[in-house]
Amino acid sequence: MELELKELGLRIDKLALLRRVTLGRIFQAHGLHFGQLRLLEYIIENDGCTQAEVAEYMGVSPASVALSTKRLSRAGMIEKRIDKDNLRRNILRITPRGLEVTKRCRQEFDQYNERLFAGISPEEQKLLSDILGNLLLRACEGREPDMHALIKDIKELHNRHGK
Repeated sequence: MELELKELGLRIDKLALLRRVTLGRIFQAHGLHFGQLRLLEYIIENDGCTQAEVAEYMGVSPASVALSTKRLSRAGMIEKRIDKDNLRRNILRITPRGLEVTKRCRQEFDQYNERLFAGISPEEQKLLSDILGNLLLRACEGREPDMHALIKDIKELHNRHGK
């Protein structure tokens, strides 16, 4: 018996929602908000980067990064220093606490993914990846999906609906 397309769509929605809730709980347990793990990992990989560079990488506004870095700084996870050559630029560095939180959060994130895909053979994983890639291309009308553009679209939708 074939699944109805509606049911396939609902399963994708449920999986995406469950994944977001589970990851949200992991982040929350470590004092992080969505996106902050990615931000911390970028700072680790790009020691001494600026808030503007983080905003560009993440595809979010500089104001959004400023808010996140303010929270992370208050939590002792990053250091923000004013660039002595340009007083309008903040230089970002990870702290030992930030490094530890990032490491633990990433480990739990990876363990979740391992549990999620346990029992699926490498061949099935490849097939699933190919199928999802094809669905993404169709959803984006043949263009390569751009996460930055999608995040921006979601924010615009939220803003339009008063969230």
